[in-house]
Amino acid sequence: MKLLKLIPAAAIALTSFATFEAKAMKICVYNNAGFDMRFWVKRIQNYPYSKATGYYGAGQTNCIKMSDIPVNVGQSYNVYYQWSTHEYGEKSSCAKNKTRQSSDSGTTKTYTVSGTTTNSSCEL
Repeated sequence: MKLLKLIPAAAIALTSFATFEAKAMKICVYNNAGFDMRFWVKRIQNYPYSKATGYYGAGQTNCIKMSDIPVNVGQSYNVYYQWSTHEYGEKSSCAKNKTRQSSDSGTTKTYTVSGTTTNSSCEL
């Protein structure tokens, strides 16, 4: 009888975890530019930490889950991109000093990088 009481509780716990993970915020960048690129998200506060993608070509999109960094509600972050021939590790910005809000849970913010290596831009 005790075992039957534990099974529903375990199922609820597993369902709750899956629901929480499914609501993770993601930052994505679509490459609409004339170069291979990568991007990364950098947490600003509490010991800066970042996660980057590998280089990918035009017409492709890559994403990073904010929970992988992690950037928690109330913390700020930056989103940068870089093309493969970018000199001296320079980077360009998609977003600076964005603060994660509780309303961001479950959202995907997709930026688009366009242009050439001499004139590129990134827009939400």
